[in-house]
Amino acid sequence: WRAFAVAAITALLLCAATTLAFGVEVWRAFFAAIAEHSGRMQSDVFPFEKLVSVYGGAVMVGAPFGAAMAAQAAASLFLAGSTWIFWRRVKAPDLRLAALCAAALLAAPNAFYYELTLVLPALLVVARRGVEGGWLRGERPFLAALWIAPMTVLSFGEQPGPPVGFLAAACALALVVRRGMKP
Repeated sequence: WRAFAVAAITALLLCAATTLAFGVEVWRAFFAAIAEHSGRMQSDVFPFEKLVSVYGGAVMVGAPFGAAMAAQAAASLFLAGSTWIFWRRVKAPDLRLAALCAAALLAAPNAFYYELTLVLPALLVVARRGVEGGWLRGERPFLAALWIAPMTVLSFGEQPGPPVGFLAAACALALVVRRGMKP
């Protein structure tokens, strides 16, 4: 809780310093830019194939924007609750961190393919545990596929295709959870 308090106080101090240095107009511009970007994320010209979130995956398979955002909200709540349960049940700090990294990526609706680097700790934890304690069935091919997946995200371009980024992030989380639930 102390870390959260320090982070909150730091954020408030930085906001105050920004206002003092640049005035209130910078905040109006900031919130206008957020609204503008939100509008772009609900247009047909947005590059949804570059998103790795539930929202991006849902739009890629044809869901309307409202339904995709509702799915994202539900998934984010589910991921937060599941991560909390995982942290209570699994005591290994490396698996906890790995699950948090993979879940955080899926919980952000505007996470792009280049943010797949957040699942790297998850993949490395699974690989280390596989090497040290033995591989679970199917882990090695999945790890290899997940290592290559980010390079294929952009290959679909304007053509409809599978939500590769979303599937990669979801599979990385599934590998970690499976590892954590191993007796």
